[in-house]
Amino acid sequence: MAMPPESSRRVFSGYLGVEHVRDDVVLRSAGPLPELVWQVRLGDVKCCLFDGADVDVSPHRWEPAGDGMVVGYMARGVVLVTQDRQTVEVRAGRIVLYDGVTRYRIRSAARHRFLIAHVRASALRLRRESRDSLVATDLSGFPAATALAGMLGALAGSSGEPNAAAAAHLGDAVVACLHALAAEVRGVGGDRSAALFAELTGWLDGNLADPDLSAERLAAAKFLSARYVRKVFADHDTTVSAYVRTQRLERIRDDLLAPWSVHLPVSAVAARWGFPDASVFTRAFTRQFGAAPQRFRRAAR
Repeated sequence: MAMPPESSRRVFSGYLGVEHVRDDVVLRSAGPLPELVWQVRLGDVKCCLFDGADVDVSPHRWEPAGDGMVVGYMARGVVLVTQDRQTVEVRAGRIVLYDGVTRYRIRSAARHRFLIAHVRASALRLRRESRDSLVATDLSGFPAATALAGMLGALAGSSGEPNAAAAAHLGDAVVACLHALAAEVRGVGGDRSAALFAELTGWLDGNLADPDLSAERLAAAKFLSARYVRKVFADHDTTVSAYVRTQRLERIRDDLLAPWSVHLPVSAVAARWGFPDASVFTRAFTRQFGAAPQRFRRAAR
């Protein structure tokens, strides 16, 4: 999907025409700009149908906006959509979601027709983690995605604009499909999340001595996005840093009670498990176990 070396760079803006939404994009293409076939407003949803050839699109003067979500429907051709280090290939008849919170990129190497449906933020009743689970993801296996694709496909193939009353209901239907899709993904994701959480915590348990453990480090080791890793831990009411801290402190407690460590300074035991700063360690240990490490060790003996 690489663009030809002679591709030109242009800024394309104003196609959504929605107040407070930053729709300026940088568009690279060897040919002309994509043609805006039509625009239509469906209540809280603004739709634009584009016809173009090779393109490479990314936001211009990026500022995290968070202004709703975008549903992309592929009427013809293929595009790649990337957001938060996740990439999904979208073929004809399928949808993809992305938002304005994290940088995105849309690429196509051939002729295509792509419908963009921007959904106003105030219409969505989705928690941040639910939205994160939908973006740049293959949604083809979910019935709600099939229903939404069918509706947008019919819209993309129509020649007339619905009247105002019908348009509002169609917009409500798009929003309802998004809520249904989020519920489906969340339901399936429960089992997946539990299995993945066990896999991620297992890796952390085996690397607790590494002082540089973080969500980013874990994500890189497991070829996931840091945002998705944080979501998995949030589903289990914790964070990567909180889990690592708790497990390290428990290892240190066990070592302080072990006979082989009797002649080791507390600071050496702490450093072995990723706590090189003695004062930081003492405060954390005291909060966790109700006594300073030296006092805890003496009392246990």
